[in-house]
Amino acid sequence: MCSLDQLRIDLMQVNGAPEERKMHLTDDFFEAVGATEVSRGDVDVTLKVSALGSSFRVDYSFCGTLVLPCDICLDDMAQPVEGSGSLVVRLGKEPSEDGDTIVIDENEGMLDMAWYVYESIALSIPIRHVHETGKCNVAMTELTREYIADSDGERSAARSSDEEQDIDPRWAKLKDLNI
Repeated sequence: MCSLDQLRIDLMQVNGAPEERKMHLTDDFFEAVGATEVSRGDVDVTLKVSALGSSFRVDYSFCGTLVLPCDICLDDMAQPVEGSGSLVVRLGKEPSEDGDTIVIDENEGMLDMAWYVYESIALSIPIRHVHETGKCNVAMTELTREYIADSDGERSAARSSDEEQDIDPRWAKLKDLNI
């Protein structure tokens, strides 16, 4: 089981000098955060925390590869991901989130970046993720084409030509009208 402690930042310990952390996230991380979009991957993350007077700035970046199902053949594929983000964090009495500004309890002073990092990784996944040309599972691709042809293509075309011949002549005259 992955420990998410590496993504917890004790803001009370942050001095004037920026603090930088580097970590490697694996399948255990995605399982530990209860990820639904992604369950496997290898991603390198860098966190940089800077004190800005009464607030803090957290910059993070990530780069790696996720294992996702191909949209065409459903076989696993490697999807490269890369991105970055930043948050402004303040200490306060009432914890809250407003866009990229977070207020955490001043008595606790702990910022858990696990979910923010996961969300950024998940949002960096392209809407359509498919294998490179020629790398899809051929058997599954053929099965998909056959299913699509059966439901929309060849049989539908055959039915539509038969239906055109069976159209009542009174309705056929309406096709000649151009409105």
